[in-house]
Amino acid sequence: MFDSTLTPASDSQGGWTEFLGCRIDLSKNPMAPRPETEFWVEKFVTQIPKVKPSRRLSFRVLDMFTGSGCVGIAVASKFPNAQITLADKTNYVSTPLPANAKFVQSDLFENLDGKFDYILANPPYVPEESGIKGIMDSEPHDALYAGKKGLDVVKPFLKQAREHLNPAGEIWMEFGSEQKEVITNLPRDYNYYGSFNCTFHKDQYGNWRFVVIK
Repeated sequence: MFDSTLTPASDSQGGWTEFLGCRIDLSKNPMAPRPETEFWVEKFVTQIPKVKPSRRLSFRVLDMFTGSGCVGIAVASKFPNAQITLADKTNYVSTPLPANAKFVQSDLFENLDGKFDYILANPPYVPEESGIKGIMDSEPHDALYAGKKGLDVVKPFLKQAREHLNPAGEIWMEFGSEQKEVITNLPRDYNYYGSFNCTFHKDQYGNWRFVVIK
């Protein structure tokens, strides 16, 4: 997902692009992965061995709003003993999934069972009638736009997500740089702060880009 601060996607070569060393097929015309998303997913992948020293440990990861599948595929390839679920209301995934990954067609959590150790989310967050003309024109509308303030998906996601986390679980969520103030208040509105710690992080270009709730 991206806003006015996000860089254009790199040109795909023959209908594919690279994401953390994985070849991602774009033949179903999903939203093309952005370097800002790759940045925070790499941060996630890097911190896992610090939290779980043995990569042989099994843990459950949900890649919500998976789109092309780039996030879930990258995480599955790095941690073959983890169980990765890719979920979205529309199936744009055309890359063959690793053996430890599966796709579930689901509007938010309605078709998802069990709880997860990590929920990684790149929801639609661009406000309607905004964005960068010419860059966004070829992207699927529902993968980008989410109401007047860009929060029509973020709000129900955060409201529901905590109920789908295992103890000591974490949520990593991307958002638009101009939404930091309102995103800061949402965990308070949904009673996260009593038992969760929320930290906000910038992307490689110095723009507020993702929150970690744990």
